[in-house]
Amino acid sequence: MMSRSAFGLGIAAVILAFVAVPSVATAVEYRLRVVNLDDEAYFHFAERDGDDSASPFALRRLEPALEQRTLPSGVFVPSRVILPADPGRMRSFGAAEARPLADQRRDTGQWQEVRWEGKPGERVVWIVQGEGVVRQGVVGVGLRGAGGEFRHYIPFTPGPRAWKVRAARLGLEFVDFWYGRDGLWTRFLGPRLDLATGIAAVVAENPNSVYADSVFLVIEQPPAATTYDVVIAWRHRSRGQFNPYYEGPGSGGVDTDVR
Repeated sequence: MMSRSAFGLGIAAVILAFVAVPSVATAVEYRLRVVNLDDEAYFHFAERDGDDSASPFALRRLEPALEQRTLPSGVFVPSRVILPADPGRMRSFGAAEARPLADQRRDTGQWQEVRWEGKPGERVVWIVQGEGVVRQGVVGVGLRGAGGEFRHYIPFTPGPRAWKVRAARLGLEFVDFWYGRDGLWTRFLGPRLDLATGIAAVVAENPNSVYADSVFLVIEQPPAATTYDVVIAWRHRSRGQFNPYYEGPGSGGVDTDVR
């Protein structure tokens, strides 16, 4: 018959065994909503907001318009898809695998949406790319992450200084050079991307001017379920180089009367 002291030691051992087992992080559901717009429609919603050189325009009116399905079909850029990074891209970005949930059916207004479950603290990458020769160049990216405002960012080429950007511009050939290899994130992007709101964009400019750029959306997964909103402004390269940072919405030939 087991003594009282032996029984007590047995209970204590069981408790210690449970405590010693490392806790497994519970998967959290995240959402990414993306819209691809013609640049004229995009800048119709951009409002100059202060003197912030990194993000001079806000996009406060755009989300309600998309939720209420008020934008005409002609302003959307077709043939753009959202794909999770494959193993080669995951390695170059130092990212984990993003597995879309099987059931994606949901009314999301005029957004394209993907949902997935992941571990807080891990980084994932989603890629927006497409075929065709319609509106090949990315001239602006609207981003909203955890607890942030919906704002417009110019894709800048990261410089050698410590200044960070939320939208970076690199050559597609340069990004492809690091495919399946370490270094793109640790040497170039990690120190220069601003992920304060949990999301940043990397525009990979296609060297063939008749084909579309690719956009890599880098997300660092927070502890709580979060929705990330992204709107990408696409422009026909044949229409010349319009710089919204200097010219602003409503100038430089941009028609703000979107119907």
